Amino acid sequence: MTLDVLVDTLPAAPDRANPVSPTVAGDQFSVQFPARLGEIGPLISMIETVGRWHDAPGAVVYGLSVVVDELVANVVRHARPDSAALLRVSVAFSGESVGLAFDWPGESFDPVSFETPDPHARSDLDDPPVGGLGLCLVQAFAQEMRYRRDGDRNVVVFERRYERDRSVMALPPRAAKSVLSPGDGVQ
Repeated sequence: MTLDVLVDTLPAAPDRANPVSPTVAGDQFSVQFPARLGEIGPLISMIETVGRWHDAPGAVVYGLSVVVDELVANVVRHARPDSAALLRVSVAFSGESVGLAFDWPGESFDPVSFETPDPHARSDLDDPPVGGLGLCLVQAFAQEMRYRRDGDRNVVVFERRYERDRSVMALPPRAAKSVLSPGDGVQ
């Protein structure tokens, strides 16, 4: 699944009369919901269920859940859209990859180019820097990630590939350098 196909299949403008309206069509799951933190738990449960339907590795589904949690929480806490505003998430599983499109109304904010703190630059783990660590997780999970404005809405789309037969995620090039392989003497 290419990212452009996922964006092109986003549901039409949110329907305020029926705000929570999950749909499943083929390999794609979409839902729109009010901009409230209380919606994160049910949304993650839906993503986990769809991930199991598509036999996605647990690590991939967990990572996707973390990404959705961080993106929705950031939008609700920091962008502060009206609680009646509707956010949309679409997830598509295709072969050995998962794509996600997340969009929300409001001020322009590009989490793709947001400069996150370097988690390795701090020596005191008890006093982490405030801000950006959640987006650091999002950027680390995505292998391909884009942002665009669509009218008054922000749209973030990303893809993560994985190896289904080995039930592990394919690591992005920047992370693969720091991971030991089985031949490195690690049992």
